[in-house]
Amino acid sequence: MTTRTMTRLVGVAAAATLTLAACGGTSAAPVPSTTAPAFVVDTSTPVGALNDRILRWINAEEAPDSAEVEAVTGPELAEAVAPLGGLVTPLEQLRAGAPNVATSFEAGPDSGVLHFTTAGIPATITTSIAADGTLDGFLARPDTPTISSFDDLDAALSRVAPNYSYSASRLNGGECESIYSTNADSMLPLGSVFKLYVLGALTDEIEAGTVRWDEPLTVRDATKSAPSGELQNLPDGTTVSVRDAAEKMISLSDNTATDLLMDHLGRDRVERQLSVMGHHDPSVMTPMMDTRQFFVIGFGDPNLRSEWADADPDGREKLLAQADSRSLDIDFDNFLDNPASADGVEWFANAQDVCAAMGYLATGPAAEENRRILAMNPGVQLDAALWPYSGFKGGSAPGDLAGAFLATDASGQDWIVTEQFRADGAIDLIPSSYAFLVAQEAFALLK
Repeated sequence: MTTRTMTRLVGVAAAATLTLAACGGTSAAPVPSTTAPAFVVDTSTPVGALNDRILRWINAEEAPDSAEVEAVTGPELAEAVAPLGGLVTPLEQLRAGAPNVATSFEAGPDSGVLHFTTAGIPATITTSIAADGTLDGFLARPDTPTISSFDDLDAALSRVAPNYSYSASRLNGGECESIYSTNADSMLPLGSVFKLYVLGALTDEIEAGTVRWDEPLTVRDATKSAPSGELQNLPDGTTVSVRDAAEKMISLSDNTATDLLMDHLGRDRVERQLSVMGHHDPSVMTPMMDTRQFFVIGFGDPNLRSEWADADPDGREKLLAQADSRSLDIDFDNFLDNPASADGVEWFANAQDVCAAMGYLATGPAAEENRRILAMNPGVQLDAALWPYSGFKGGSAPGDLAGAFLATDASGQDWIVTEQFRADGAIDLIPSSYAFLVAQEAFALLK
């Protein structure tokens, strides 16, 4: 849902194709820190000196100085992380999860591996340096968890956030047959997973012949949403097809694309899809906000979240109209660590609802097209010999994280896995990545 969400996912992926290291023996000023590392990195080598700086950056009181970070970033790495706003962005995301407690460091001639924990989750930063001593690679990721049982699964999930649910189901005749679940009745935020309902409404209307894939949608400055996505960067008046918008809504979680489709279908039509796709209590999501309204109501300057929390359905209708008339001014000081879902500004469902929604897409009137779109970003890396198909939709907002996974095993059996998390503050880079690694590893338990 958020700029931060997009950066998390892309930042990790981009860094994985590179290696990062620092100028050894730099004479830059020390980085003030509020958390003394439990393990002291040996700074006698260039790669050690840089990893010591990185550790201090991700534990400092203030955000890393972009000029200092850029000074030690090599040109190839700088180009790779430019779409993220530079290497300072993933460093800041790691700092948001502080304390990051170092546990060990392994140094090679031109590379280093820093082991640390954040929120009790073991993680690793892998770095490398070029011949000129600048960083040419950086990868921060949680260590892959060992999930040998559902007890292991629950222990791992509880590290991500205090409120969570998980479900694993076999799909039989479009119905979810539960294999294992935890807190499956808990009503938790969806983030961008709510876009499954938009996709379902759209593809059902296309099957009915009332909407065409090639119909044009017009991007307007006045109605653009915030990232994630790409369409918000297009000039006012640019047209995109319904197909392009649908693919970007799912594969890139494009918020502006989502709002264009909701507007084209009509909010009432998307709301009706909640019942069609098996949501047990559609009233918790009606009236349904679009993504721009989410940002304005939850994080606008000033926000409208208290009014939303206290309003009845008619009052919420008026707040949606009020949000449409306001500019998209986000209060970033109030953004990351103040979840709007605490005031009901989100989209909500339980694990059974999410499974039913994914099951409908997988077996309903437009199953073939839905499966194609869901597979554009599979979410996890599964062994293709064991799992020849995988589809996915994830979502997050400050304090909220969710994922819905559809996978087909070698026998042709469909499986659906769901995860949802809610915390009082931000769910940071490492815990977010860890949650999806847990889901990936837990597929081995399904049989």
